[in-house]
Amino acid sequence: MSICRCDLSNLVRTQNTIHLDHIIPLDVYGSNDASNFQLLCERCNTSKGARFTTTSLVSTPVWNL
Repeated sequence: MSICRCDLSNLVRTQNTIHLDHIIPLDVYGSNDASNFQLLCERCNTSKGARFTTTSLVSTPVWNL
């Protein structure tokens, strides 16, 4: 589950810029493994910054805890 609820397909709104976000930020020892990525729009990624969110923790793989 992602924190972003925007249309990332760009089928409805073509102005959304898609960002690849780290679920566990690199600043707190997250990895560049594919299991640590989520797609967010630019606005959601900028507002999240380098911190956890409640919904990001839901999708955190057990092996990264």
